[in-house]
Amino acid sequence: MLALFRCSVVDDYRRYVQSGNRITGAGISSGLDVAMYIVSLLYGVRTARQGQLAMQYNPHPLFHCGDPADTDIKDDAGMVFQVKQDFGVKSSYEAVAKWLGK
Repeated sequence: MLALFRCSVVDDYRRYVQSGNRITGAGISSGLDVAMYIVSLLYGVRTARQGQLAMQYNPHPLFHCGDPADTDIKDDAGMVFQVKQDFGVKSSYEAVAKWLGK
C-alpha cells in the first residue's frame, strides 16, 4: 500500500529502514534491532554489540516464516497468498487508492 504514496518502498523484508534522519522498525522484536542500530550510529558498533551481549539477545526462532522467502514457508506454498487474503491486502489497497483518487 505504501507504493500509493510519495515515498520509497523497499522491496525486501528488512527489519528496519533508515531514510535520511528517520529510522523505522517493522515490528516487536525488530524494535531491538533498530535500537541496536541507532546505538551503533551514536556510540559505535562495539557499544551496540556490548548491549546485545548484556541483553543476551540471540534470537533463534522456532519457526522461519517471518519473510516470504523463509524456509518454512516453502512447506506451504499457499501461505503467503492466504495471509494476504486474510488481512484484506487487496481490498485495503483498493480503498486507499480510491481515497487518493488513483
